[in-house]
Amino acid sequence: MNDWYEKFEILNAQFLRLVSEWQTSDGDGRVLAQLLKVVERQMVALRKIEPEIPRYGVYADRFQTATERVDLGDTSFVTNPRADSIHNIWFEFHEDILAVVGRPRETVEDVH
Repeated sequence: MNDWYEKFEILNAQFLRLVSEWQTSDGDGRVLAQLLKVVERQMVALRKIEPEIPRYGVYADRFQTATERVDLGDTSFVTNPRADSIHNIWFEFHEDILAVVGRPRETVEDVH
């Protein structure tokens, strides 16, 4: 599980960078495409670990629904805090996996 988590953290760093870039880019389609590729990689990773932690399939399903909404042009499903957005799902999953591996959540302040 810890090896899987370490791979997730690589995706997490990419995700955080791309979300920030997308939010400051006025909705740049190129950035959004890169962000969606990272989410697709995460969905594949979740399906691989789902046999060990079945609830992770729910996260993959939610990501699928959110990305479909984005593909249809509803970009509120990227970061809107009031929607089941990609960002909200990612945050919830990150909290979940940290609890599973027994690691504390690092904050931006902890990193700097």
